[in-house]
Amino acid sequence: MTKESFLGTLEAYYGQKYPTVQAHFISLYLADRIPRALDMLLSETLKSFSSQYGKLPDIAVFESLRKQVNDDLEADYAKADLTLPAIEGERERDLTDAEREQVSAALAKLGLTFGGTA
Repeated sequence: MTKESFLGTLEAYYGQKYPTVQAHFISLYLADRIPRALDMLLSETLKSFSSQYGKLPDIAVFESLRKQVNDDLEADYAKADLTLPAIEGERERDLTDAEREQVSAALAKLGLTFGGTA
């Protein structure tokens, strides 16, 4: 999920449009979130923020849900199998540049880094 689709989904769900300035600041707040974190934040927002008050959730709401989202992400990562498959006939060795790139790309998708690069 992108930050644009996150905002659009909330607007559709709550039946209102964010004012331009508020949408801008929410976009800044969401800018460094990985897609999985946005999915989780949307889910937690819909479960926790009622539409009965006729308002859209704001940064304060998202911030109050951040710990739960971070805990959920951490649990997801703990379950993830990040091991590389064994290479037939080889023992432990340093990664090749190509393998290092593969690992870096896979970790970057998870919002993690490998060897100081993202």
